[in-house]
Amino acid sequence: MLRWWQQADQEREQLQVSLEAALEQNEEQSKFNHDLEDRLRTSRMYVSRLTAALAERDAELGRLKQSLREQGGGGSSLPSSSATVEEELRSALEELQITAEELQENNELLSQVNENLEERIAARTDELVRSNMGLQKALAERDFLLREVHHRVRNNMQTILSLLRLQARRMVPDIHPDFGNALRRIRAMAVAQELLYGADDLSRIDFATHLQTMAPLLLQTHGGDAERIRLDITVSPCIVDLDTATPLSLIVSEIMSNAVHHAFPGDKVGTIRISLEHAAVGCRLTIRDDGMGLPGALEECQHQGLGLRLVQALVGELRADLQIVSDSGGSSVVITLLESNAAESI
Repeated sequence: MLRWWQQADQEREQLQVSLEAALEQNEEQSKFNHDLEDRLRTSRMYVSRLTAALAERDAELGRLKQSLREQGGGGSSLPSSSATVEEELRSALEELQITAEELQENNELLSQVNENLEERIAARTDELVRSNMGLQKALAERDFLLREVHHRVRNNMQTILSLLRLQARRMVPDIHPDFGNALRRIRAMAVAQELLYGADDLSRIDFATHLQTMAPLLLQTHGGDAERIRLDITVSPCIVDLDTATPLSLIVSEIMSNAVHHAFPGDKVGTIRISLEHAAVGCRLTIRDDGMGLPGALEECQHQGLGLRLVQALVGELRADLQIVSDSGGSSVVITLLESNAAESI
């Protein structure tokens, strides 16, 4: 089901298409109008030339009549050929005058159509401007409310973290490690949320830029030493919305946490490689490490490890494709986002 702002965007796009079609039709009418005007000017020039030719012929006929009268013929017996030429010229002039009048009428009719079309285009333009203003206002209000919610959630998460830290001081040592993992997950969620809601447009988030900023912070949040564990990030632009960027950020956090605590235990040195690239069906996110690999069988780890179960649940929420490969050379997690989630890959 489309969200209200997506429906509003579609309505705005439909209005824009209608406006472009009206402008194109107006341009075609204008070209046709100019063609008729050219034809009218040509016809008028032709009429003028014929009128001049007819006047010259009349003058010639007058001279001929005068010559016949001087010779005693009385001017009553003009050569038949001269009379025929005169009649043809007058007939052609009348036809051209009729054609010129028809062209003038068509030109006036087209001018009226053009005026009506311009009025319709102006009305459509005003409607589109009003719609855009309304959408911009609604989107601004939505962003304001989202950022206000984010501000309150951030404060609440800080309060929760403070309370949990106080509680951790009273816990028995056996429970403390799991409790510490929960604290790290909450801190990682706070980091991801802080970065996501700092974006200028929450409906179009470049996850590549977000990933480059977030990954070093997550490494630090999960207790990774930047001198011992190196990050190698290679990304291509991939535009997603907030509903996709949030679970995807949590997936990256869980995989990096698993690499820090299991792939590189103790003082083991290694590299976490993160790549975001274009795929045939969307965007492909790959996170590899050259650590110890997953302990035991992959199926057993997927069922027993909380982190991998969270990853599988979040991938299912995104309706994405998940592939996990682990051996003595390290682990690799590949997540392929479909085009419906990866709104645009540049």
